[in-house]
Amino acid sequence: MKRKTKEKETGVYMMSFLYKKMLENDILSCDEALNNQALSEETYEKLIAKYVSVDKDFEKGLPNYVHMGSNGESYSHEIEAIRSKLELMLINYEKESILTMGGIKEKYLEDFEKCKYYIGKFSSFDIKEIKEFYAVLTATYIDIISTLGNNIDGYNVEYGYFDSDISNEAMLQNLKILTARLELLIRTDTSKIPNNIPFIKNDNVEIIKENIFIIHGHNEAKWRELYKMLKDEFKVNPIVLSEQPNQGLTIIEKFEKYAKTCSYAFAIFTPDDIVVENNGEEYFQARPNVIFELGWFYSNLGRPFVCILNQKSNKNAIFSDLQGIMRLEFNNNVSEQYSEIEKELKASKIV
Repeated sequence: MKRKTKEKETGVYMMSFLYKKMLENDILSCDEALNNQALSEETYEKLIAKYVSVDKDFEKGLPNYVHMGSNGESYSHEIEAIRSKLELMLINYEKESILTMGGIKEKYLEDFEKCKYYIGKFSSFDIKEIKEFYAVLTATYIDIISTLGNNIDGYNVEYGYFDSDISNEAMLQNLKILTARLELLIRTDTSKIPNNIPFIKNDNVEIIKENIFIIHGHNEAKWRELYKMLKDEFKVNPIVLSEQPNQGLTIIEKFEKYAKTCSYAFAIFTPDDIVVENNGEEYFQARPNVIFELGWFYSNLGRPFVCILNQKSNKNAIFSDLQGIMRLEFNNNVSEQYSEIEKELKASKIV
């Protein structure tokens, strides 16, 4: 019995060793193909044939795999994406073999920093270079982050494919959303995160398409009107923070817990707080929590998935940072903007 067990363990070790060598050799093949364009198509076809037999979803997320055979052009985009997938598979293998998650965490952090770099200097880069990075990034993380394609312009749900042939503005917005999701992935294990990245508790909650967050101030009648409209007319699930159980959480923890599940947010600006300037002039503005929560959703979902509903008033002032952003104006009832609300939800594919 002991001999059989030892033979079995040896066989497992050898299989594991061969698997690692296979990944390492195929990564080298990718490097050779990237340096020699003539090898790119042949390498692409061999690797696809090999790894699809192991994982039927291996092609998922690879750029242009839906429409292959592109006039003898270089397969560099595809090879880069495959190489990134193989590298992550190798890191995952080594993660099981060693005591630390350093390798995989470093990979996440490296890609996170690259995202921030491209976003920060977006206008100075050739859009072709950004599209190449985008293709590799999405192919790498589509099997790791379940919500990666949510609210992403150009994402094909059926094929799990991220089309990079989109406007520059949409590409920039997509990168911002992907960066936020990559940051959440990093935060699932804080043991390797550098001190300069602030810690935010994350439950790795999946975004639910039907969940719509309502940001509001003191005017209960207005948010209840919007709540009823969303629930009864558009058949979605409105989330109002005060209506959710506390469960011993702090305010910010409770907000993040429910906000992270939402695919869209409405911010109702009502004249709640009075402000008196040095010259004695008075005006009203929305509550600070409304501005804070609005900013959170801008950062995590992106502006296309947040809508401001502003109650018009002679003395109701909009914060200067928000002056240029389009918003829906109403006088007495939110329902005055019913058709525009419907239009926004349809544009975001919520309804």
